[in-house]
Amino acid sequence: MKAMFRAVFRGFRSHFIALLSLTGIGAVLVLAGTGGIYVASHYPGFCASCHYMEPYYRQWQSSSHSDEACITCHPFRPVTVAVSAMRYATGTQDARPRAEVADGLCLQSGCHEDRLLDGDLAFKDKIRFDHQTHLTRLRRGKKLHCTSCHSQVVQGTHVSVTEETCYLCHFKGVGEAQAIGGCTNCHGTPEESVQHGGFVFSHESYLKVGVTCQQCHLKVTEGEGSVPQRQCLSCHVERLERYEDPAFIHTKHVTEHEVDCFRCHERIQHGEIQMIRALDSACENCHKGLHSAQKEMYIGAGGEGVPDTPSRMFAAQVTCDGCHTKAVHLGTPEFDQASLEAERQSCVTCHGKGYDLILDDWVREMDRLTKALEPEVQQAETVLKRAEAAGAEVTEARLLIEKARHNYDFLKFGRGVHNVEYALNLTKSAGGFLDQAMGQLKQGYTPPERPGLMTSEDAYCSVMCHARTGLPEETQFDRLIFPHDLHASGLEVACTKCHSPEKHKMRVITRSECMACHHEAEDMACGQCHPEQESLYTGKLATWGGEDGDPDVMFEGEVECTGCHDLSEDLSIEAIQAMCVDCHEAGYDEMLGEWINEVRDALGRVLVLAEDVKQGIKLGRTRGRNTAEAARLLQQAEPVIQLIEKGKGSHNHPLSVELLEGV
Repeated sequence: MKAMFRAVFRGFRSHFIALLSLTGIGAVLVLAGTGGIYVASHYPGFCASCHYMEPYYRQWQSSSHSDEACITCHPFRPVTVAVSAMRYATGTQDARPRAEVADGLCLQSGCHEDRLLDGDLAFKDKIRFDHQTHLTRLRRGKKLHCTSCHSQVVQGTHVSVTEETCYLCHFKGVGEAQAIGGCTNCHGTPEESVQHGGFVFSHESYLKVGVTCQQCHLKVTEGEGSVPQRQCLSCHVERLERYEDPAFIHTKHVTEHEVDCFRCHERIQHGEIQMIRALDSACENCHKGLHSAQKEMYIGAGGEGVPDTPSRMFAAQVTCDGCHTKAVHLGTPEFDQASLEAERQSCVTCHGKGYDLILDDWVREMDRLTKALEPEVQQAETVLKRAEAAGAEVTEARLLIEKARHNYDFLKFGRGVHNVEYALNLTKSAGGFLDQAMGQLKQGYTPPERPGLMTSEDAYCSVMCHARTGLPEETQFDRLIFPHDLHASGLEVACTKCHSPEKHKMRVITRSECMACHHEAEDMACGQCHPEQESLYTGKLATWGGEDGDPDVMFEGEVECTGCHDLSEDLSIEAIQAMCVDCHEAGYDEMLGEWINEVRDALGRVLVLAEDVKQGIKLGRTRGRNTAEAARLLQQAEPVIQLIEKGKGSHNHPLSVELLEGV
C-alpha cells in the first residue's frame, strides 16, 4: 500500500511541477508582452492599432502638441495595458476612445504650469479671458476643468477652444440679448466706429449717454443649448432616471469625469442675429437718401470736430413717428397723399404739461443759431477767395472753412431740433473752425459776437431745458440738504460748476471743492450745512422732536466752531486734539478721545437695540399682537438717533449720553 501511495504521489508531483512550469512560463510571457505593449504605447502611432482614433491621431500630428507623446496627457499603469490586451484578445474591448485629462497634467512642470498666473489673455485677438477665474472658482455653480473649454474633438486641431464652448456657458438660460457677465466683460468697450443702416457711428459715444447694448442688438443668440434625451442613450442604456437633476448630471459628467460639454448639449450660435431697425423706412426704396440729414442728426453722427452724440430720444428708441404724428394732406382729393409732421401735442402726451413750450424754445434757438452762423461762413468763404486770388497759401484755411460749412449745412438741413445737444456742439465747432481760418487769412481778426448759447458753458441747460422745467429748490448732496435754487438762481453758480456738461444730471463736483468755497465765506453760518452739530452744540433739540437741553460748556464759553476746527488745515480728530491742548493743557486731547469712544459705543448699542425692536414689531404684527405703542416709541427715538449719529456726540458729550440713555 505504501509503495502504491509513493507512486501516486510521485506522479502528482511531476504533473504539479509541470503545471507550475507552464504557469510560470505563461506569466513570464504575459509580463513580457505587457511590458512590450507598455513600452510601445509611448509611441502615439501604436494607440491607433487598437482604438478607432485615426481622426484624433491626425489632429495631434498637426497640432502644437505634436512633440508630446499621448501618454504625457493620457497616462496609464502597466496593469491597464494587461487588462486592455486581454480584452482585445477576447474581442470585448471598446473601440471608441475614451480619455480623461486631469487639470494637473495640463499644469504640470514643463507644460502650462504658469497658465493660471498669465492674467488676461486675448482669445480670438479680441476677447479678454482669464484662466484663473474660470478654473479656481465655481462658474454658474459648476467646477470647470481645462478640458471643459479645450475640446478634444476639433476639426483640424487638437485640444483647441471653440467659441461655441464659451457661448454655451455665457448664454444658456438667459434672454436673447443678455449674457452671463455682460457684454463688455468679454468685448470691452468697443472703440472703433461701425456702419449700420448706411450710417457710421461710435459705440463709445452711445454707451456714454446710457445706451445699452440690448437697445440695438435685439437678439444675439440662436439655439438654446438643450440636452435631448437621445444624447444620454448614446452612452447609457435606459438610464434616464436622473435626467431631470442637472446638478447631479453636471457633477458626474463635468466635475468628476470631465466630459466634453457637447457630448450632451446642443450648440448655441452668437452674433448679430437681429439688430434694431428704428430708422428703416420703405420710402428709401424709391426716394434715395430721403431725410438722411435729419436721420444723421437724430443719431448724432457725421459732424466735423465733435464726438458722436445720439439724441436722448433716439437712445430711448423713439422712432420718427413718435413725434411726427400730424397728417398733412397733399395734392388734390383725387390723388391725395399725406405727410406726417411733428406736433407740439406729442411732447405733452409723453412728457406732460409744459413740454410743448420746450419744443418752441428749441425751434427758436436752433433758428437763431443757423441765422448767426450763416453770414460768418459766407464771409469766410469770400475772404478765402480773395486770398486765393492774391496767391496766398490757404490750404489749411480752406480745409477749416469746409468743415465749418459742413457743420452749418448739417445744422440747416438736418434740423437741429432733432438733436439740440449735438446741434449746439456742431455750431460751437463750426465757430472754432472759422476763428482758426480767419486768424490765418486776416490780420487782426476778432471773433464776432455770437449767441449766448454758443459762448456760455451752462446756457444749454438753462435755455434749452430748465427755463421751462425749473430746478428743485432743494436736493440731497452727501447727506446734506443742498439749496439748489439758491445756488443756481440766487448766487448764479453755473450748472457746469457742479454737473457734467456731457452726461445729464451727473454730478462732478466733490465735497472738498464745495468746502473750498464755503469755508472761505465769512458770512456763511456753519449750521446751514451742519444742522445736527449745531443742535447738539447749542442744546436746541426742538427740530428733532425733543425738548431743549443744556448747551455744551464750550458754547456757553462763546467758543465758535472755528475755535476747534481750523478750516485752513486738516480737519482730522488728531488736528482737533492738538487744538484742545493749545487752549487747555495736556490730557484734554485724551479726554476728547474718551468722549468720542463713549458716545460711539453707546450709539452702537442703541442701533442694535433699535434694529431688534424693528424686528420685534414686525414679528408681533405677523402674530396679531398690538404693536402700536412700540412703533410710537421707536418713531420717537429715531430722530434722536439720527441727530447723534450725524451730529457727532462729542459736540455735547453730556447731552449726547443723556439722550442715548433716554432712547
